[in-house]
Amino acid sequence: MTGVILAGGRSQRFGSDKLRARVAGRTAISRVVGRVRPLVRRLMISTASDGACPPLPRNVAATVEFVPDRNVGRRAGPAAAIAGALSRVPNGPVLVVPGDMPWIERAALRRLVAEGTASGADVAVPCWPSGETENLVQWHRDAGGIGRLVPRDARSWAGRRASEFLRALPRTRVVPLSTLTHRPISFAHLTFRSDLHRPRARGTRGPWTRPRTIEGEPKQWYRRAHLSRAAGRGTESERAFLREAAWYDNAVLPLLADHARSDATRATSYRPGRGPPSG
Repeated sequence: MTGVILAGGRSQRFGSDKLRARVAGRTAISRVVGRVRPLVRRLMISTASDGACPPLPRNVAATVEFVPDRNVGRRAGPAAAIAGALSRVPNGPVLVVPGDMPWIERAALRRLVAEGTASGADVAVPCWPSGETENLVQWHRDAGGIGRLVPRDARSWAGRRASEFLRALPRTRVVPLSTLTHRPISFAHLTFRSDLHRPRARGTRGPWTRPRTIEGEPKQWYRRAHLSRAAGRGTESERAFLREAAWYDNAVLPLLADHARSDATRATSYRPGRGPPSG
């Protein structure tokens, strides 16, 4: 299995490079590397487009590969970083983890990988009980061809969000945090300086207590929306995105529903470029 750690953010809300912030005596990025490294055979760190490497001890840095973002510019985002890293992996499973999650537990990641593998899904993602998915933590069954499923037009709003993989791949396994860990803060992000002293969980109550595989209808609406958009049928694309959003609303997956609605609001003004997903 290949590991990918996302480390190309600008840390605007933190006020400085949060990957350098010390948590329990170690930098945040060092803690994440320490959790992921034993689980994978190859470890890549997706860095900012300028190629600046996050702070790591020399003996640790020698065991990882640094991969600069390929899609540079104002519209580049997590999906571009993930796709860029995955393009360097010919095949096989991939585990994606953000570098600002210093409290992540190795056992929780191992359980996510096991759940995704056993379910036969294409991608697995952790989910808070409220239905809010941790979109930057992903396990992929096979890196080969994944990039083709995400819209690649640089002028499009699509392709910026990591949720595009969850929406585009045929079978998505949603795994509640309660099945991965007893410590919800394991999946807390280091976003603000106050998080150094009081990491924040995103809620521990809600309907998501059992794993579920998402396939079929919402995936078909996603595909239809992009095909219609590429053909210049904006109204038809908008309707398909709204149908996708409604499905995710009923499934209590608010982030995926919000992203589908966001796509719907822009569908009629989009100008086709390189086209829809080809996978």
